Amino acid sequence: MNKKFKILLITFLLVFPFYSIMAVAIPNPLGETTLTGFLKKIGDFMAGLAIGIAPIMIIYAGILFVAGGASPTAVTKAKQILIWTGVGLLIVFGFNALLGLINYIIGK
Repeated sequence: MNKKFKILLITFLLVFPFYSIMAVAIPNPLGETTLTGFLKKIGDFMAGLAIGIAPIMIIYAGILFVAGGASPTAVTKAKQILIWTGVGLLIVFGFNALLGLINYIIGK
């Protein structure tokens, strides 16, 4: 037999009887036990983050529109910021709506 395998086997045989004694309980930091509850927490966090960041990005795009009126690159950048801010909001709130629909369908 290989020397490493023998060491591994001996270690396993010595530790295995004490495994049930060494079991450690780790508390659940999220407090959720279901997948839908966990996803709802993630969706709520992302919605709060989006509600905080989206107005800042809209204001920044408005400043770019006003300050870069003659520069086509600034106007294009401002349009892209507005578009992607809208897409991000749709994704975040669409995720929450989808979770609500799933919970309604499964009757929870």
